[in-house]
Amino acid sequence: VHFDMAKLSNIKLKYLDHSKEKWTLYFCDPKEIELIRLLRKNPAIQVMGEFVSVDVGVVTGENKFFVLSRKTVDDYDLHDFVEPIVGKSANLKGAIFWKKDWDAITKTETPSYLLRIPDISEDNLPGNVINYIRKGEKSGYNKGYKCRIRKHWYAVPSVWIPDAFMLRQAHRYSKIVTNLANATCTDTLHRIKLINEIDSKIISVAFVNSLTLAFSEITGRSYGGGVLTFEPSEAERLPLPLKKASEIDLNNLDNLLRENKIFDVLDITDTILLKKGLSLDKADIKRLRNIWQKLSQRRINRRYSSHN
Repeated sequence: VHFDMAKLSNIKLKYLDHSKEKWTLYFCDPKEIELIRLLRKNPAIQVMGEFVSVDVGVVTGENKFFVLSRKTVDDYDLHDFVEPIVGKSANLKGAIFWKKDWDAITKTETPSYLLRIPDISEDNLPGNVINYIRKGEKSGYNKGYKCRIRKHWYAVPSVWIPDAFMLRQAHRYSKIVTNLANATCTDTLHRIKLINEIDSKIISVAFVNSLTLAFSEITGRSYGGGVLTFEPSEAERLPLPLKKASEIDLNNLDNLLRENKIFDVLDITDTILLKKGLSLDKADIKRLRNIWQKLSQRRINRRYSSHN
């Protein structure tokens, strides 16, 4: 085999650090990799875990029994034993989840009520609730692992209302959605709890920028279906440029995201958060956006190629 040494000498080799970096990073060119490494070391860039705690959504053990449509709530008169819940990332269309968004979901008969039966004996429950419990037992829902290890199988633990939601599985990009509906969520989403004196609306506007989205592709994981998935610990490691975030109008971003105008959003957030807030130059900001677009498109294309 003959090698053209002149051509080989022009090849730029990438320094790989498998102990600290995911292989996804190596689809970037050397300058992009260098930028990512420099930004990781930048003390001005804080990470999500400094401001929020990311936790899994509510694990019911059997959503078919515990997440109810409005009709089921009416049929069994369970109004005093339910609270709002959101179960799909598709229900989070913008940067804010409003009460009117949840109301619209209930009208489609999409299951959007979480059954909250107290962790007490059946002897202390009303007849209508017992009737619904019997229906679940007839279907064998009480025999599932998560249900049968509880003291009372019908009492869901660890239910709390998050300050915001995060997409655990994202198609084009993840985002943090401020929760103004007083709802909780199933474990198809992550729950965000503020741990610092900061408004959840600031977190929502600060998350959707080219820096965070680029790091999302490198930090998250994809299992062949083209969907970007985050564990809570991975989400907490994502960079979150907060300086100047208060200058961004969340309602405007909410409307733009609902219209799928992600590049209009990035033009706003990149200018305020990255250029003004972090003093990054235009070339580096463009490079970050290219990293996100390249890696996300590659991930999405893998999904479609796997179906061919």
